Amino acid sequence: LRYLAGGEGNAAFVAEPEISFNYLGQFDQDLKNNAFRMSPYSVGASISDTLTKRYALDINGMITDGALELTISYSNKMFMKKSI
Repeated sequence: LRYLAGGEGNAAFVAEPEISFNYLGQFDQDLKNNAFRMSPYSVGASISDTLTKRYALDINGMITDGALELTISYSNKMFMKKSI
């Protein structure tokens, strides 16, 4: 929207996104006949919990075993787990 509103310098459009969505692709075909497979174990936090998050919600999606899998990261200071 920023670019459609007249470029980066347009003062009328100053909104910053609160949600990041990243679709990583379809992995089940790549892993079907391969010696490698996805681990069922969590990789853990990739960044510190004390770091200020850039987005209120950070959503990553990918297809594995024919199903869309979403990982949602959020600040527990902004949201409660049951509301997410």
